[in-house]
Amino acid sequence: MSTKSNNPVSRRKAGLARLVIADDHELARAGLRTMLVGQPGVELIGEAKNGREALMLCRRLQPDLALIDVRMPDLDGLATCRSIKQEFPATSVILVTMYENPQYFLEALRSGASGYVLKDITQRELLATVRRVLRGESVLSPDIVVRVLGHLTVKTPLQAEMPTHRTAIPA
Repeated sequence: MSTKSNNPVSRRKAGLARLVIADDHELARAGLRTMLVGQPGVELIGEAKNGREALMLCRRLQPDLALIDVRMPDLDGLATCRSIKQEFPATSVILVTMYENPQYFLEALRSGASGYVLKDITQRELLATVRRVLRGESVLSPDIVVRVLGHLTVKTPLQAEMPTHRTAIPA
């Protein structure tokens, strides 16, 4: 009889976090695997090469965390994230990407991702992100946050036509 619990909350209390990774590029999966395997409190329990496989893994293994590439064939990372969060709200998702695309970033937030990081992340940064997300925090790539805020602060044509100071409204 195994002493390991199948309950994600019990596993986290025991200090063991079960992870799956999904990326359509074998080299990217190998890089993530190398960064994660052997780290204290982290157990890599599955790998997928597309979103459909990632979703099937999550259904079968119920991991604590899924690290998922944004752009994959068959089912992209954003749709995969939405499905995982709908079926397994306790499973956290970190989206990993090479795209500094504000639209992907905003869609990731809408999809329920707890993290959004660029693929140029260091091992130390990745492990810190994984641990923070497992503690219930959200971790967003600072580079992308700056770009999104830049897009939000750009004046729209309507804003450009509005007066910059208030005038009294006649009674």
